[in-house]
Amino acid sequence: MVPWNQRGRRPEPPVRLCWMAENGGAVVGHAQLDFDWRNGNVVPGRVAIAPGMRGRGCRINDSHGRR
Repeated sequence: MVPWNQRGRRPEPPVRLCWMAENGGAVVGHAQLDFDWRNGNVVPGRVAIAPGMRGRGCRINDSHGRR
């Protein structure tokens, strides 16, 4: 079942999703996925890393503390 918005119409699916990377409270990166709903594709739209953080490696923990 698709939820309806307050105007009585179905909401449009998102065109893109964005995430920001932080290190010690400072924003150090940005990643974006672009959705092509008509053709069923998702592609990286933009990825930006702060110049001082490039090449330093990365570790991402999920919500369960796994790497």
